[in-house]
Amino acid sequence: MRCVKKGMKNLKIVEVISIHTDGEVKYALPPYNKAFKINSCFVGGNVRKAVNTNQGDYIPIF
Repeated sequence: MRCVKKGMKNLKIVEVISIHTDGEVKYALPPYNKAFKINSCFVGGNVRKAVNTNQGDYIPIF
């Protein structure tokens, strides 16, 4: 993700699909959140705000 974040100016609406993320999720924070959309199977505290907005979605699998 570090390399992708460096080139984010050239990216638009990159979907990040994950089962679970741990720790700080920088692509959910400004200015990265303009280039990334989160699609998560488990909504932890680190992505909850993004999923509750139009920046993310939830896949109910559990």
